[in-house]
Amino acid sequence: PSVFPNPPCFMLPWIPWIVGFTAQTWAAAERLPYELNHEVSVAKPRWTPGSFLRQKALDPLDEDDPLDSLWEQDFYDGEDVDDEEKSEILEVHEDKDKAHALRGEKHHCDVDGLLRLNGTINVEKERIYMNCRRVVAQEGVFNLSAPLHFSGSLEFEGSLTVVAVKAGFTCIIVSGNLRVSGNISVQGCQSRSQGGAIWSNNFTMESGDLKIQHCSAYEGGAIYADHVQVHGGTMEITNCQATSGGGIYAKWSLLMGGRLRANGCRARDGGALYAHHHVRQSGGELILQSCVARHNGGGLQTQQYSLSDGDFVACNCSARRIGGGVWSEGVVQSGGKLAFEMCQAGTSGGVML
Repeated sequence: PSVFPNPPCFMLPWIPWIVGFTAQTWAAAERLPYELNHEVSVAKPRWTPGSFLRQKALDPLDEDDPLDSLWEQDFYDGEDVDDEEKSEILEVHEDKDKAHALRGEKHHCDVDGLLRLNGTINVEKERIYMNCRRVVAQEGVFNLSAPLHFSGSLEFEGSLTVVAVKAGFTCIIVSGNLRVSGNISVQGCQSRSQGGAIWSNNFTMESGDLKIQHCSAYEGGAIYADHVQVHGGTMEITNCQATSGGGIYAKWSLLMGGRLRANGCRARDGGALYAHHHVRQSGGELILQSCVARHNGGGLQTQQYSLSDGDFVACNCSARRIGGGVWSEGVVQSGGKLAFEMCQAGTSGGVML
């Protein structure tokens, strides 16, 4: 006898349709993993503020998410992540990117592109400032529960304090170039992507004081930009961390003529500073103190470092592998002062060429 009971007579006309529907559903389920894998394989990593910075940085922590698991791990004791795995984790589909870019409250600057800030502003939702070319702050204070996003290039003047009261996003995102000629203090920003305090295409410090404290990100615990230039003023980065560039991650270059000090920063590579191609110092002071790299370059990691004038000092910096003070493929000194004090590493305590 059959293990299945005979169907009632009224179900007999529906049996062919049920069998066909079940077969189509099973075939679609078998194709689903292939379609998902295909979608991920053709997706391109997009590093614009309108994509990954928003899509991941604003999402709550999810213990099942591979990126969140990566962020939760300790920079010293966690497992290393190779470039291929990192690329897979950070890939974002373009359709999702376009939809996500529409989020945020839009605010417009005046007809001259000027935005004046004063007093205390509590930001609960992401703010997108449109058509701003110049920001002038008079003892302004931002308490951030969501990021500030400026569309286009921007010049900052005056005095501003930015405090992150929640974690999980880059505090200041500038879609173009950012030029600082005033006094800014940024504290407590924690991003799970690039740039804890500041993300911009190019960053230039002209004058004034920039202080960034207790910030973190995947790359560039304080600042992430293609090109970073410190022409004047003073930049101080304290107790910031990332996997690459605990203080600053320059995708291409770092040009020094002003004063930059990093203290107590840490990363897997480039405890204080990471410049993918080169660092050129033509004046000013570059002082790295008590910075740590789990792998290479306790103070600085870059392909080429050149010093023509000014002072470079790495003090009490360390790396577990190579270059307690500096890891570089080449160092050229034609002037200025180059000093390493109490730096240590598994190989080459001061500088590794």
